[in-house]
Amino acid sequence: MKMRCLSLSAAIAALMCLSACASLERFSRTNSEHVLQSKYATVDENTANFWPFYISSGKYHSIFWPLLDWDDHGFALRPLVNVEDDDCSILWPLMAWDHN
Repeated sequence: MKMRCLSLSAAIAALMCLSACASLERFSRTNSEHVLQSKYATVDENTANFWPFYISSGKYHSIFWPLLDWDDHGFALRPLVNVEDDDCSILWPLMAWDHN
């Protein structure tokens, strides 16, 4: 019984490690360094960088990054909700879907 429980735990851990998070694309696109140094950034008198408390650059905004951020592609309130274009997740990995 102990070996079966260990095997089941290892299988669940492997599935969690091999699955792709719905917010991975958003997370990598909206990290603070990328936002402030990329083509998405609009650095002008309205840009604010008080990392990690508040970041505002162009149409991207973040409060306590990476907990809450929003832009034209969607928003994320991690780890509860993530909406990125057509991808949505609630309490990932429990529920995620694509609108397409």
